[in-house]
Amino acid sequence: MRFQQGISLVELLISLFLSSLLLMVLNQQYINTRQQYYHSQNLLEKENDLLMLVQLLRDSSRRAGFSPCANIASLINPGLETIHIDNRKMELRLSRMNESFSRLLDENGKIILLEKNETIKAGQTIVIADCFHAETRLVKMTRFNHVGQWLELDRALIYQYLDPVYAGLWIQEQFSVEKHTQNSFALFYTFNKKEELSGIIDGIKTELIRKGAYCFLKTMLFLKKSKTVELLTRVRAV
Repeated sequence: MRFQQGISLVELLISLFLSSLLLMVLNQQYINTRQQYYHSQNLLEKENDLLMLVQLLRDSSRRAGFSPCANIASLINPGLETIHIDNRKMELRLSRMNESFSRLLDENGKIILLEKNETIKAGQTIVIADCFHAETRLVKMTRFNHVGQWLELDRALIYQYLDPVYAGLWIQEQFSVEKHTQNSFALFYTFNKKEELSGIIDGIKTELIRKGAYCFLKTMLFLKKSKTVELLTRVRAV
């Protein structure tokens, strides 16, 4: 009669212990891998956010002061600022005429006639400019006809404009670093309404630099617990 030898209790306990140990190692490895993945993913998202922010800042800076004939800052204008810097408040405001502009066809006091422009509506601010002057006005009412678009302004224009004369929306963009929570700062972007743009930035400093005939906007972005990003963007002379 033959007997088969079974597994002893000690061997069984050792096997269970080794299996548990192996499972713990695998679980820890999985947790570490997952944490590393989320960390890498978070860094990648922050890098993408920063790239998009830099692109927006550069684009807005280059377009500041635009009007079809000449840079608004070089025209005779009643205090229109195209690049406003306030480093104490950590604010940068960039202003220009919208690229969807129209020719001004006629003007009579507070009433002007433009080529049809569906981007201009009542309650908005427009800028009127030729090659010598520029000023802004609030639109009180609009009405279309077969020629173009009549606008009623809040007050009459103060300058005598020479053809060609253009009008378009007065675009103002603002970048500002403000308190997001009690102890945290964030970068906000304001165009029509204020939105949080990035939570990885807790400071901004800007400066206009002239190099010969050219003008540059130097922008420094201070990242939380990280490096400082410095941008140098050529802008229209101010």
